Amino acid sequence: MKVWMLILASLSYSNAKYLDLTYALNKDTILWPGRQATFNTEIETRLPDGTWLASKGFCIPEHTSTHMDAPYHFNEFGWTLDKFPIDTFMDLPGVCIDIYDKVHRYQNGELRTVSNYVITKGDIIE
Repeated sequence: MKVWMLILASLSYSNAKYLDLTYALNKDTILWPGRQATFNTEIETRLPDGTWLASKGFCIPEHTSTHMDAPYHFNEFGWTLDKFPIDTFMDLPGVCIDIYDKVHRYQNGELRTVSNYVITKGDIIE
């Protein structure tokens, strides 16, 4: 039932515009203070039949990157993420906070990216 609901929901939103907020998780990702993450390459090899195989492993704390905390996180009777109806996350009003110029700077004629920029209250107000 949920699979069909997801398919129907995605079909109805197929013409919508979305902003992809994902970015690569790596050793420079900002974590909740005091938490640690591990990133390692487990296998990078060519098998005897010529097939390339790469397998990497990582372990990250749940409070990493853009995410949603389920009410259950702070309330034993609260919903877990799988309890939220899919339409809870669809067609919500939003805003775009443009910080492009704050994370991209020219230095010696080359465009440089400021790694791990943390958005500020001033960015939101601006």
